[in-house]
Amino acid sequence: MNTVGSRPLLIYDGDCGFCVYWVRYWRKLTGNRVTYAPYQEVAAQYPEIPVANFQGAVQYIAPDGKIASGAEAALLTLSHGIRQRLLADPLSPSSRFCSNRRAHLRFCGFAPCCFLSSDSVVMGTRL
Repeated sequence: MNTVGSRPLLIYDGDCGFCVYWVRYWRKLTGNRVTYAPYQEVAAQYPEIPVANFQGAVQYIAPDGKIASGAEAALLTLSHGIRQRLLADPLSPSSRFCSNRRAHLRFCGFAPCCFLSSDSVVMGTRL
């Protein structure tokens, strides 16, 4: 496993327009607190993650090497954002945001376009 260093790494599908859109947005929210890279450039550095996983969901690699995928990866990435107070401990079972966000993500699994409008209410202005 390749270690990221002091910043977490979010790996995404660089050929996916939806992914690229959100990574561009999340970069504005997280600044230099998160490193972003398309899996096409870094997959070989993480042989323990199957290519199918990279193609299916974003992968978050914490500085300590912990790997998260999909919605968990997105929440962990956003917890480094400018509005991190909103997302403080986003995966805590007691987090009201967590339960609401997971319900939102389940719904948006069927209608990803709803992210484009409803996330701006929670996360701020759109790109």
